[in-house]
Amino acid sequence: MVELLRYLEAHGFTNFIVWGGGRDFIRPITQEVYGILPEHVIGSTVSLSYREDGDGGDLIHQAEADVLDDGPTKPVRIWSRIGRRPILAGGNSNGDIPMLQFAREASRPALRLLLRHDDPVRE
Repeated sequence: MVELLRYLEAHGFTNFIVWGGGRDFIRPITQEVYGILPEHVIGSTVSLSYREDGDGGDLIHQAEADVLDDGPTKPVRIWSRIGRRPILAGGNSNGDIPMLQFAREASRPALRLLLRHDDPVRE
């Protein structure tokens, strides 16, 4: 996977991680592990609020979900964060199918990959 990301990057692609897990959970490691900037991570989020404190303020994590980035929400989140459809999208669960459908556009080619790793013998 990392080799593919480097190859795409070398050929002018901008890579993003779009996943159903917590965005703020994975952001600290994406640059080191995958070479993907933290701001290029789209994922599920908890609600946030802002609190002034006289020293730049703080974001406060609330005890409630804001967005579950899975299924039909993925294309919405991709568009709201990136502003365009992906031309290459890969997924590994049924929750990625709407994202893969969204990557298709009649006016240009797209590559959509779904890896179903549901074989317990080879896991």
